[in-house]
Amino acid sequence: MSTADAGDVEAAFRDFLGNDVTVEAFGAAASRRRLLGEAPLSRTVHVALSGEGQDARAAADALAEAVVPWGSFVLLQGLVGTAFTRQGRYDDALRVHLTALRLTPRWHPTSVYRVLDAIADDLVHLGRFDEAARLAERALEWDPTNPDALLTLGVALARAGDRGRAGGVLAYLASSGYSEVFLRALIGALGGDRAKAQPYAPDLAKIPALSDDAWLRFCAVNALNPFAEGEEQRRAHAVACLARGHHDYALFATRQAPKWVTEDSPIDGRVARAWAKAREEAIVALDAARGVVEALAREEDGQFGEESEVRFQFADACVERGDAGPLLAMLLDPSREVVLYAARALVKLGRTEHAPLIEAMAAGERALGWDDLPSAVKVLSAMKRAGGGAKKKPAPAKGKAARLRGRALVAKVIEAIAGTDAIADPRPVPAAKLKKLTFPCKKPLSPGLAAFLAFDASFLGLFEDPEAPRFAPRTLRQIAEAEFDPMLAGMFEGIEEALPGEAYLLGAQDGEARDVLYVGEPDAAGEYPVLEMRVDPPGVRVAYPGVDVYLAHLFEVVLFDPDANPEDARALEAHSKLDLSGWSAPPE
Repeated sequence: MSTADAGDVEAAFRDFLGNDVTVEAFGAAASRRRLLGEAPLSRTVHVALSGEGQDARAAADALAEAVVPWGSFVLLQGLVGTAFTRQGRYDDALRVHLTALRLTPRWHPTSVYRVLDAIADDLVHLGRFDEAARLAERALEWDPTNPDALLTLGVALARAGDRGRAGGVLAYLASSGYSEVFLRALIGALGGDRAKAQPYAPDLAKIPALSDDAWLRFCAVNALNPFAEGEEQRRAHAVACLARGHHDYALFATRQAPKWVTEDSPIDGRVARAWAKAREEAIVALDAARGVVEALAREEDGQFGEESEVRFQFADACVERGDAGPLLAMLLDPSREVVLYAARALVKLGRTEHAPLIEAMAAGERALGWDDLPSAVKVLSAMKRAGGGAKKKPAPAKGKAARLRGRALVAKVIEAIAGTDAIADPRPVPAAKLKKLTFPCKKPLSPGLAAFLAFDASFLGLFEDPEAPRFAPRTLRQIAEAEFDPMLAGMFEGIEEALPGEAYLLGAQDGEARDVLYVGEPDAAGEYPVLEMRVDPPGVRVAYPGVDVYLAHLFEVVLFDPDANPEDARALEAHSKLDLSGWSAPPE
């Protein structure tokens, strides 16, 4: 196969500049890493990366054949390309890296400067020094302080005969604290001639700013930290914030980055510290960033505290005083946990302008195949339940409508939310399958649940696929083990003896409580109770007499208030036979 020529390189770069990689595509590309732990591919990877020899060459070819169809820029660049470069097959590496470039999101700095630097390095080894220098300079547009791209640039310039600029790069890197071991290749390319040169000067003001749409995509995926090295995630965060003028969070992320280098990280700790020092100095030199350093040093309000718990407390204080401004700023935090905590705090204040970010993060989580806490999916669920996703807010029903139950009440709910964004894309259970559907314990669906499933089966999260509905019953104990911290879940030891019925978590949830449909005995309306499992204070209570009332309350069609409404209180009493002794928890 022929070597990719200069025209191929330029064509790949044009394709890269015009691509439109979505959050979902990014997540899918990153999630492919999970497949590498599966045999026999894991064996192929091991052999391909092991070094030279016919077996390694054959394994690298097989790996490329398997990975290219996936369209994962992450694997193409970081795995297949690496296998080829370790074997000295730079023609093959260049072709793979150019394929990866076309698929790389132009809005994610880490991914961009990684692949462009890899291409530049390939070109250096192929003796195409002028092209290599151009690609390294393009990599530096996304991060002018990147030491790997600078090292590649310096070597390419030296080999191309531009010793003055190469010496300037060396002078900058040496003054920034990088060791001679790290600089060995550049020192060797320059030989013994290390005459003084004008040092390279990184200009962070020239980093291309992301569009609003690209910024949203970046914030969504980077908050999820798709790469194993949190240090790299924070570097990308700093670059993107700089380009948008958020110098405080750019500097904060830069300072945090070296602290995220782990023992098994491929990033040398000394390089990480030198990089952070150089980046901080470049940020401080910006006119627009004047005063940021002093503001961060004070840390008077906890917004930029070193520990997440400090920032959580700060967010709680913002909610108490009704101040949404700092919470909106905290959506720029380089910590996923802090972003989601601020998002939940904004929901408590009734603010919804951050919904697009949380929706994008949720899409990224689904594409990555994640199901852990904290979760954007669960925050999004809370927002929708609070009305944050709706274009219009359903008006509470009045008069006799407030006393409806079962199908009639759910019909009111559906009438109120249909056509809004409360449930953006309803997915009903097909009528023929719904007609035959029962719980695994052979008990029939309640009228309210059946009516809602005919409208949508995604919101309550009861089925993996509404087109093929299959209940996955659990006990209350199993739900506690899956949803709460192990120590907190231990508080529900033995609950299945008192409440042995089937239990179903009602949609993704977060926080200290979970709403659970408990298939015990139906009330006069044919509805099974909705229980609340809570860890602070610990216990279980009947929160709603049925899923019909639960849905009506969540979507604010008919509010449920047993303390103020005797009829609501009587509805709860219909489930008083449940054995909650020892588990009873008061309302929040």
